[in-house]
Amino acid sequence: MTDIYDNLVDIRRMPFGRRGSYMTIYLDDITDGTYANSVLYLGTARGESLAYGKSLLLLITPVYNGRPVPYSIQTTSAVLKLETLYGFIEFCMAEERLIRIRGKGVGLRLERQFGNHECAREMEEGCWEVIFRKMFAWLLVPIIGTLTVDAPYKWLECGGNYMKADFSPEEGGVFEAAIQEYDQNGRKRAAFDPFDVCVTNVMSDFEAERETLPCLHPEYRHRGDMAAWTLWSCTLPPVGFVKEPMITMGRMRGITQFYGWQQSYQAMIHSKDIQYAWRLLVSMFNHQDDAGQLPDFINGVIKNYATCKAPFQGFVIDWLLNNSDISGISKEQIAELYYPLCRWTRWWFDYRDLNHDGIPEYNHGDESGDDDSSIMRMGIPVSCPELCAYLALQMEMQGKLAKMLALNDEAEKWLKRSKEMIALMIDTFWIGDRFVAYQGRNMENLVDAESISRYKPLMLGKRLPKDIRKKMLADLCDENKYLSSCGITSEAMDSPDFLMFGSYMHGPVVAPVQFLMTVAIHNAGDAKLAKEVARRYCDAVNRYGAYQMFNPYTGMGVETMRDSPARRAMYTSWASGIFLFLAEHYADLSMRAAEAAATAL
Repeated sequence: MTDIYDNLVDIRRMPFGRRGSYMTIYLDDITDGTYANSVLYLGTARGESLAYGKSLLLLITPVYNGRPVPYSIQTTSAVLKLETLYGFIEFCMAEERLIRIRGKGVGLRLERQFGNHECAREMEEGCWEVIFRKMFAWLLVPIIGTLTVDAPYKWLECGGNYMKADFSPEEGGVFEAAIQEYDQNGRKRAAFDPFDVCVTNVMSDFEAERETLPCLHPEYRHRGDMAAWTLWSCTLPPVGFVKEPMITMGRMRGITQFYGWQQSYQAMIHSKDIQYAWRLLVSMFNHQDDAGQLPDFINGVIKNYATCKAPFQGFVIDWLLNNSDISGISKEQIAELYYPLCRWTRWWFDYRDLNHDGIPEYNHGDESGDDDSSIMRMGIPVSCPELCAYLALQMEMQGKLAKMLALNDEAEKWLKRSKEMIALMIDTFWIGDRFVAYQGRNMENLVDAESISRYKPLMLGKRLPKDIRKKMLADLCDENKYLSSCGITSEAMDSPDFLMFGSYMHGPVVAPVQFLMTVAIHNAGDAKLAKEVARRYCDAVNRYGAYQMFNPYTGMGVETMRDSPARRAMYTSWASGIFLFLAEHYADLSMRAAEAAATAL
């Protein structure tokens, strides 16, 4: 089987992995991935790496006659290859907890400076076990060639000081190796599949995923393949608190969590497989607490309830009901979503409506999902129209789900509350020609910010009065305010709060804003503007990559997140999925859209 996806992974922007495996190959933060200027590590994307600061585990170095040699990096969907003047080394993430390695002409050195209570110890059949305390162990296995390890044990320190492990070729210049991951009681496998079989199996797995995602026009196809690979590689299995497969934001260090509302975004992105989409939508409700709150994020060892994310699920259900075939979703599956969804909505009124006026507030920037939005500039709590819109849409969807379950009285109650919420939102926040927000427990302070937040009520579409929709759409068309060359900005470009660098949501063009606002603009009746926003954003991604944020003036990607250890702008699964979603459904860039247009002619 030939892998057609050459140079699919930009190791500078996205660590190398595969679906189902937390094992990862990282480029360090100070080299650029070019020949003789690369430093690679074997590491992990598991939640323990965030908790214990241990993402980068083993330094990777090709060696020739015992000396390190420079290398270039090539990638396909299944293989990361290091090319040197003397030979090559290939890595394949063969299974969830197995890396296969093959080299010719050169050897491979793996090194680590150990932390407290970590060490390496010799095992059976020439294997060595490396213990990463509080996480797991890796077994280094020579298959062809030899493994020699220097790893002295320091008994006073209760662990090792360092490890230097060399896989060396046999006489023919070839070596093969494996790294097995396990939690305890690991032993060398009785047999290993040939390296080429491992590669073929991984390629087949990626191809199966690729078939479920949009195939784009030729000029977008390579970027579409990269985006599909990113989504595939960020789909990770249950471990610890994680109860079913979910999609992490990325493999880069610092954001290897499963965020509360991103699984809902991914449900829309993967709507072609409605059963999988439904599981993604339901997945975070596995972690709902007794009060009804969903966590901000989870990983294998952490559930964070200090904050949460906006109640985005109603927006998703609305889109799925209008754009997908849910006839295969059973009543049991609907009930599995409906009852927790009702508890989630009630939580906002029970725990985020401090003055009991029927309008819940955000108690933290993270709760909006817009983190440092200018609507938070006067402090917290903040009452705003976008939260009302989310809740109104969610209550309406609860009404529709209740009808599907023949709970007619409940359905009418939720539908009535939704309409009341919309009326209250308009009465409270629409001031003359715009929406505003209020800060304070009793809404003492008016916040007249020019954040994109004030336009998110467009998600309600034609539930809003026509004059309100018309004014908001006119603002979003203004290329001096929100409509940039690469999409909708998170803050008006002429706003005194606009800040390009060091910000997340008061300046840059941010991926989830393009997602929500494109759908919202379309719902509000302006299909032409929705298509224009989608095309501008997709053009930027196609030109520069699936960054989380873009500079609206240059169109180039900017630093992914302020609190990420990575020093370079990184691609994310969130942005990758949004690119594919908008290209297919709104920008008419998919081959399916092109074929439909040709047929119509």
